[in-house]
Amino acid sequence: MLLHSVGTSPIYALYGPVTPGLDSGLTRSGPVSQTVLLEKPTGRAETEPLTKVNPHLAPKLQKLGATRLYRCYNCGTCTAICPLSKEKVEFPRNLIRYALLGAEDKLLSAPALWLCYYCGECSDDCPKDADPGSFMMAARRYAIEKYSWGRIASIFYSGPTASGLGLIALTLIAILGLWFVKGTPTFSSPNLQTLVSFEVIHDVGLSLGAIVGLSVLANLVIMAKLVRVKPDRKLLLTSRLRTLLSTLIGSVVNQSLVQIDFLKCTNKNRYYAHLALFWGFIGLAIATGIDYIIGLGKIPLYPIPPQRVLGIVSGVAFTLAATYYLLKRLRKDERHVRLSHSTDWVFVALLFLAGITGLLLTLFLYLDFALGAYSMYAVHLVIVFDLVVLAPFTKFAHAVYRPLATWMNAAAMRFSAQARLEANR
Repeated sequence: MLLHSVGTSPIYALYGPVTPGLDSGLTRSGPVSQTVLLEKPTGRAETEPLTKVNPHLAPKLQKLGATRLYRCYNCGTCTAICPLSKEKVEFPRNLIRYALLGAEDKLLSAPALWLCYYCGECSDDCPKDADPGSFMMAARRYAIEKYSWGRIASIFYSGPTASGLGLIALTLIAILGLWFVKGTPTFSSPNLQTLVSFEVIHDVGLSLGAIVGLSVLANLVIMAKLVRVKPDRKLLLTSRLRTLLSTLIGSVVNQSLVQIDFLKCTNKNRYYAHLALFWGFIGLAIATGIDYIIGLGKIPLYPIPPQRVLGIVSGVAFTLAATYYLLKRLRKDERHVRLSHSTDWVFVALLFLAGITGLLLTLFLYLDFALGAYSMYAVHLVIVFDLVVLAPFTKFAHAVYRPLATWMNAAAMRFSAQARLEANR
């Protein structure tokens, strides 16, 4: 039985959550209450399986923020209006189609899922007000959940209650751990080592870094298995490696360090804020790494060392950018911030708190305000703990998923061009 256009109402009785207008020539075998195969009629008794169908995909995406998904009737306006959509990388229309058909593997394996910067132009111009931009964000949340090893991210994407309880539990663990290792601080002059020794920070930092690093690596492996590049076997191995290396360098420079595609969006303020957030984070990581190597508490306040100058400048940029995003979500004055998922609020709030507590800690140290310095240091450690532990399983994960997706997309396009060139010889 073929999926075909039957008016303007979704077909529920026979096909589950499928929107009409998707004249795909595809069939579904099996009841809609279970995962079934999406098949293509071949004229033979047997069928050619294409992909699995998950009839619960669209309802799940609705819960994750794509509340107007069923309004879409596949006109393609969103794809036409998107400044980032181009030949061979068309979105969000095709991704919405995958969602409505229940083609979960197709959705999760599409690099285009991570190319969107959510400028909101597609949602502003949608004739059915289906809000394609919110769909893209919901689909990413679903992907983060599916890419995470052990499905740990499901804790934070199963609803506000579970997400809140998970965050509270994590924060309590950090507070109890800090209470267990705390020393006796001196109040004549602030000395952070007396509150928590460098040895403890060193050991906990290494352990936490290893756990989070391995979690990120495991998630990337899961993603890479889905978003995989298949070069033409006729291409020489050296040619394949050269293409992978060149596209990797290009993707890192253009899409991560400069984020050049973001400039194609109309709202340039978001681009500068995003760049400030990214480079502020990088600067803070470098400054913290240098302090970590030298030894916390061994670096004098005066003369101000270069890494501290870098940390202060980066911290200001980071905090200002986080403040910009937080205020945008509070004001709801643009399309991309009108509907915020609970995990978005947690992510932005943690970024802001990490930045502001770090700056206040530095200020109190230079003011020789011991109580303020110790209080901010304790709060800062708890906030950073939450942010780092949650990184592989919440919105922070897009910082590693986007680079991988842009690299895989660039490599796939290059391999495709090389294959066409070889075929025409």
